[in-house]
Amino acid sequence: MTDLDIITPGTVQFHEGDCREFLPTPADVVITDPPYAVDRHGRMLGQIASNYHGKGAHTRGYYDHNSAKFAEILTPAFDGMLHSLPKGGTLVAFCGNRTFAEMVTIASTVGFEILDVLVFTGGGSFAKSRSMLMPRFELAFYARRPGGTRQINPDRNIANLFDIKKTKGESEHPTTKPQAWMRRVVEVFSEPGDTVLDPFAGSGSTLLAARDLGRNAIGMEQEPEYANIVRRRLDLPSSPPAAAA
Repeated sequence: MTDLDIITPGTVQFHEGDCREFLPTPADVVITDPPYAVDRHGRMLGQIASNYHGKGAHTRGYYDHNSAKFAEILTPAFDGMLHSLPKGGTLVAFCGNRTFAEMVTIASTVGFEILDVLVFTGGGSFAKSRSMLMPRFELAFYARRPGGTRQINPDRNIANLFDIKKTKGESEHPTTKPQAWMRRVVEVFSEPGDTVLDPFAGSGSTLLAARDLGRNAIGMEQEPEYANIVRRRLDLPSSPPAAAA
């Protein structure tokens, strides 16, 4: 191995709490996996949360989806992401197939320029109900803050279809993306030394990929269970104890 083969890991900043309280936070790139649906009570249906459904959550999730509440929660989050980026800064956001159009509309409404759809295969999935087909792909959209001259594909030979197999055991979060997917997204849409922001960190897959590929990472996660997984996976200090009343 030569010096050129050695990647210096990046730094990691992690915040436990609602991302809307921390955004905007300056970054070069946003790579994130927001909740795929939200019911009328604000319960997130794309990720497990303390206010999430109990038994059978994933089976009923899309049926309970409330578009108005979805927009109410994600609009300020996407606005914060937009203003975290410089002009020309990149956003990659994973989406549920059924709510893809809603999420793209929200991002566009706050000011993102939508550039492309990304298709990911090889991750494995399940039908969310008996009236739905088993998905064989997952979607993300690629967007940018208008202005600037940043390029992510100078060679013009990177396809928008990513066929990368999932590694067994990647199941600490119900919608965890394969680590190989996240590494590839980080490689394509950022450069070593960039700061990668993930406001919906889940179990920390984006942060781990960014750090290991020499990017600096900033993440937010509001659910204590998954915040603890992030800290463990990235060897971060434990959450400080709550102050006495």
